[in-house]
Amino acid sequence: MRSLLVAALAATLAVQDKTEATTPDAVLKEFKQAYVKAGKNDSAREAAVRSLGKAPHPKTLGALSQVLLGDGSGQEVPDVRIAAAETIGAAFGAVPNAWTPLATVARIRDRKISEVRISAVKAMGKLADPRSLRALQDLVDDKPFEMAKEAVDALASVQEKSSVPLLIKLLREVERVPDSALIPELPFNGLGMGGVVVEDARTEQITRRKVLYNPTLDTLKALTGQDFTSYKEYQKWWSANGSSFKISGKGK
Repeated sequence: MRSLLVAALAATLAVQDKTEATTPDAVLKEFKQAYVKAGKNDSAREAAVRSLGKAPHPKTLGALSQVLLGDGSGQEVPDVRIAAAETIGAAFGAVPNAWTPLATVARIRDRKISEVRISAVKAMGKLADPRSLRALQDLVDDKPFEMAKEAVDALASVQEKSSVPLLIKLLREVERVPDSALIPELPFNGLGMGGVVVEDARTEQITRRKVLYNPTLDTLKALTGQDFTSYKEYQKWWSANGSSFKISGKGK
């Protein structure tokens, strides 16, 4: 009988220790120690950052936000910041305003952190917080186009009627490059800097279409239930049905 009581007590203490080890304060303390110990070891710092996902809480969100946004010292390498974004997207859906630091970094127009910005918007899509709608809508027309694509994808999860005309407009813009232009051609050999600028703009338009055309169609289908393949079809349908249209809520 005594041995059973001892075993039961030991099991209770083990559960208690495990619970205490995953409290926000304990996880935050563990993260700080591991992060300092990691030094310049990026893999170890990344692992420390991801460990914060064990205890989603405003306190641990604050630590992730600090890593994600950086302190201006340049110590946060992209992979570590991406780990912070991915951890927020994967584990912090129940924490209020978890999308805010993601939106903040997504708005920083710095080519050096393009991959970080892309990851941040992808994480916003996973959170699917309705309050992030305006930020996502603003990003569909931003660069890099891969980030805009993540914003377009996210609008299928953060469902709102106002996204439909926005995406129809985007579809019109990406459709301006005809299918024939997607076929590889010989490099531009015109004279003068003007020709180079025109060719650069054309190349950018082609890239934008390749990245955004299908995702825009996919999200429009998710929002509207329609399966059109062109701006004209969607615009005609919206003109006839937009005023009475309601989101079904099914998404992708």
